Amino acid sequence: MKKSIFILIPLCLLLLSSCYVDEFGPPNLYYLCFADSTGTLQRTELPFTISSYEPHPFYDMERLKDGRALIISNKLHLWNPYTDSMTDITPSGFVSAAGRANVAISSDGAHIYYSTGAKIIRRNLNSNVEETLVDSLEASFFAPVLSQDEHYLTFIKSTKNTNNTLLYEGYPLYLNLISGEVTSLPQTGILVTHAFVDSFRERIYYTVSGHLYTMELDGSHRALVFSNFGNAMLSGDGNFLVNSLYDYYESNVYTQLYRDNRNLGWKFFEAYGQNALARNINLLYYGKLKRLYAMNLDTAEVRPVLPSVVFAHEVLNFMGIAPAWDGKDLVCVVVLRGKE
Repeated sequence: MKKSIFILIPLCLLLLSSCYVDEFGPPNLYYLCFADSTGTLQRTELPFTISSYEPHPFYDMERLKDGRALIISNKLHLWNPYTDSMTDITPSGFVSAAGRANVAISSDGAHIYYSTGAKIIRRNLNSNVEETLVDSLEASFFAPVLSQDEHYLTFIKSTKNTNNTLLYEGYPLYLNLISGEVTSLPQTGILVTHAFVDSFRERIYYTVSGHLYTMELDGSHRALVFSNFGNAMLSGDGNFLVNSLYDYYESNVYTQLYRDNRNLGWKFFEAYGQNALARNINLLYYGKLKRLYAMNLDTAEVRPVLPSVVFAHEVLNFMGIAPAWDGKDLVCVVVLRGKE
């Protein structure tokens, strides 16, 4: 009898495991997609494999001025959605970190700023010439963010835990790209995960434990902006401060909020998954109920961009949302339920 029980237990476990379906892993489909100005959706293969059984390799996408997409994962790829060409441009020593703004892009689209851990480097995408802007023998840096006027590059100095492994939190520093001077702001504490300089108002916004704060460039006059806000994005004209959503899956419902900096008024609505701002126009793209929408922040007008069923499959989520700078087209990773 005991022998029969021992045989039945592994059989039951095998049956249970065969019935289990991981909603966000295989057999789901992950397509790199391009939606043109008419709303026509085209798809191509990602330059890597996404699986829920391994560390997630995909972090985000950013668009260049010419429309190409910088795919940020454990490597860097440049994808031209108009010709569907893919190029691996991963620099030597590139360090990836989960989260937005691990790579910053210049306003002319010709330069990227990234971390190799102990260095912050500027790379010319046309000539591939690299220039070390910040170098340290002891520190580790991540999350470079350019100010709108490109006078300042903000980044985070990482801390270490008791196992001597790097944590993606620390305190902010910023580099004056005109003078070359680096300013360190450790008085903010060591739990900062994201920071940027608002060059329109000469202030720094920074996130500590999910709460958004602001301060002067010298670290004085620190004040809470909003609790439970997370990382922030600033619109290209500086008029809107937006809560940056970064979630791989659409299983979490968020209260999306943004502030009109001209009157300091807040507006709220529900969103899911991830969101993104067009760089040169105040369009906010976000997912909701397996659909993709775009909101004009100036008028609060909302329009649908992508439906809940594409390529004959149900949409689970949109990842790496990256609109063109003028908002006329869009690239993203569409997560679909099922298999081919």
